[in-house]
Amino acid sequence: MHSLSKMLSIAALALVPWLQVSASELEVLHWWTSKGEQRALAELKKDVKDKGYNWVNFAITGGGGDNALKVLRSRIISGNPPAAAHIKGETVQEWANLGLLHDIDQVAKEDNWDALIPTELQSKLKAENKYYAAPMGLHRTNWMWVNPEPFQRIHQPVPNNLSEFLHTAPKLKKAGIMPLAMGQQDWQYGPLFEAVLLDTTSVDFYRKSMVDLNEQSYQSRKMLKVFEVLADIRSLLPSPIIRQSWDQATLQVMEGQAAVQINGDWIKGEFTAAGKTLDKDILCIPVSGTESAFIYNMDSLVMFSNADPKQQQSQSDFAKTAMDADLQQRFSLNKGSIPVRQDIDLTSFDVCSQKSIFAFNDSIKNNRLLPSMAESMATSERVKKSIFRVLEHFFEHPEVTPEEARQQLATAIRAST
Repeated sequence: MHSLSKMLSIAALALVPWLQVSASELEVLHWWTSKGEQRALAELKKDVKDKGYNWVNFAITGGGGDNALKVLRSRIISGNPPAAAHIKGETVQEWANLGLLHDIDQVAKEDNWDALIPTELQSKLKAENKYYAAPMGLHRTNWMWVNPEPFQRIHQPVPNNLSEFLHTAPKLKKAGIMPLAMGQQDWQYGPLFEAVLLDTTSVDFYRKSMVDLNEQSYQSRKMLKVFEVLADIRSLLPSPIIRQSWDQATLQVMEGQAAVQINGDWIKGEFTAAGKTLDKDILCIPVSGTESAFIYNMDSLVMFSNADPKQQQSQSDFAKTAMDADLQQRFSLNKGSIPVRQDIDLTSFDVCSQKSIFAFNDSIKNNRLLPSMAESMATSERVKKSIFRVLEHFFEHPEVTPEEARQQLATAIRAST
């Protein structure tokens, strides 16, 4: 067991009894701070308040959630966790197994979550076959978001895939337009990396490298090709890369300063909040080679262990509220996600969401549903951060060759598993 896990395990003993907090209060830690995310969060806050609870907002900026997790670990170790937090993926199982989380399985049984949530996603919400997390929305990460106006300015067609974009990108750069919007945050390289990896290789190779962490895959010619494509993309970015958040990069695309952003459909929530018309002002195009695959990220909320029956009841009520069908619809419409529940009317969702819904269902039928490494769905935080460090070093040091990056990635994976 790693040292941090040991500290959290010891801290779990301090959570019972919990610090005295009013049963009518629900302190929720999250990193939903962009405009689209805030609009989605407002829907959840409203429903919580309608149930008679006082929402205590604990928002930590930083789109990848690293800052929030650092603060959350500190709160846990000090024996003072919030009532609930935005935690997802492999971290749910890790923390549940350490005894840190309050299981919400009774709520799940009462409301028949197994019948409402796709079987393929349930493992990311459970530990020991019990629900410990309530899902909020499902995102697809392998998207290209394209503003057609910069391409019109240089009299070039809008790209239909990554290859066409890379062909046209030097002309955009020559015209003073940023081909690709990107921020100097390690997690932002993650969705780009896994989309290029899937585009360049295959679904099977994605699973071997991102899920199974197969050592041979990192030493392969295919992984070298991935970094060769990433090197082409690196050459398109400003030097040094602009230090900005993902939603600041999205604003560059909206304003036509940049032409494309490759990232998940939480970006769509920013376009919607700004009044942009999807499929006209902004186009959503799956990264080429990944059209029939769906790399997913699922937002979820967990509750922390405590001994107070009133607090436990408030947490159960919160979990029930989070999975309410009407809320799931309103939350997703604002955030850019699609609902996790399978019984929701989807006719009011925009064209990009409709594409996402079709791709999700198709990927399940054809075994092409893939967990996102970048969004903690495929592997542990420890492994993910090791990959991020390699990607950050590669993008911010143009002298690093694709071969060197491949070797660094293989070494990082060995050291973190």
